[in-house]
Amino acid sequence: MAQQTVSLLQPIGTPGQRVNLNPLNVVASPNDGFRAGANGLAVGAFAWADPSDASGRTLLNSGSGSPLGFLHKNRTGVITQWLGRAVNGILAGQETVIYNGGDFSAIVGGTAPVTSGTQVYADPTTGAVCASSSKGAVPTNFTFTSGGNVGDLVSISGYVTTALLPAATSASKGS
Repeated sequence: MAQQTVSLLQPIGTPGQRVNLNPLNVVASPNDGFRAGANGLAVGAFAWADPSDASGRTLLNSGSGSPLGFLHKNRTGVITQWLGRAVNGILAGQETVIYNGGDFSAIVGGTAPVTSGTQVYADPTTGAVCASSSKGAVPTNFTFTSGGNVGDLVSISGYVTTALLPAATSASKGS
């Protein structure tokens, strides 16, 4: 397959990718770990426990209430489409890990733009990152650390902190 695009600059990131090397908080899983549900899982989105699985192992990109955690892009994807170029998901039944703390990239879903410093909400039908004004959105423990419009790549943090430039002090002003 021939190359289809050329970029002059490196990409900022991809959905689900870590944006820095700050520590991660892993959601404690049941025995034998978490696994993707029958439809697989989208990376760079939130996940809920499957209510039909009594073991609590199966995860879905949809649910009710606040999600269990965020799906970080930490595995090599399995491309199942003939001549496919990339994949950003986890196949049904594959083991996975979810996070409730860390700094990640995500695509803004929903219907409204997001602002840095505001709380991240999740779409309960797709797990997509979205603003509070999106229909049916549920709160998460993450905060937007950059702003953007629907479809933009933004960064989110599970530590409820944002990086700020230090304020100028009288010592740094030469007084």
